[in-house]
Amino acid sequence: MVGAFRLPLHFDPALLLQDVREIEKQARWIDHWGAAPGEWGVIALISADGSPESIHCNGGDPGKPTPLLAKATHLQAAIGAFRAPILHARLSRLRPHASIRPHRDFGYASDRRWSFERGFIRVHVPILTDERVQWRLADDRIDMRPGEAWYLNVCLRHSVENPTDDDRVHLVLELQVNQWLRRLFPPETLWDKLRGMAIRRLEPPMWKLAKPLVGRPRRRSTDVTRSTSTILVAARDEIPSPERKNGVE
Repeated sequence: MVGAFRLPLHFDPALLLQDVREIEKQARWIDHWGAAPGEWGVIALISADGSPESIHCNGGDPGKPTPLLAKATHLQAAIGAFRAPILHARLSRLRPHASIRPHRDFGYASDRRWSFERGFIRVHVPILTDERVQWRLADDRIDMRPGEAWYLNVCLRHSVENPTDDDRVHLVLELQVNQWLRRLFPPETLWDKLRGMAIRRLEPPMWKLAKPLVGRPRRRSTDVTRSTSTILVAARDEIPSPERKNGVE
């Protein structure tokens, strides 16, 4: 099981940042419910209904470009470099001295979960960041540099901390795995293939049954010491393969 993997793609972060600055003049950052108001903001570039305020993927079909993407030619080119169905694309901003607490991502807005073996992945392209930003996955620090493209298995426990005086901005894409994407990843072992088949067949109906009981976590409050999402998922772990376990590759 691959926890994190740097894809063989690279983009010019200075050009992407130019587009971000223009978009900021036209749209507001929408607060993500996973952090205190004003700390973590999102602007959608591709969404199910084409709205820049639809900050989560809400289905399994390719999304529609939002009006903000029309003139953002550098972001268009970066997104277009991924020759796979794009369900959602967004800008994600973490403010100075803000953090995202340890959690695992579940299908709160839809029934979709994001990992390679599940057939749908999330990719981060850092645009504005700093070497002091701490992005941790399964207790390992992921050193993502501006312009790189990283697959991250967000079904694993992860967190982010921005201790700097500057914003951290990423382009985040949610993609359906196809043959083009598969060729960018390390070859799957037989265990990986069998495990993926089992997860894709068994997890969706199980999650549909469990979802009404779990519910959606509430917005993080500054006076809460442990987020609802962390509590809900603490008992649910990935099943590591004997070859790769939870290691970062």
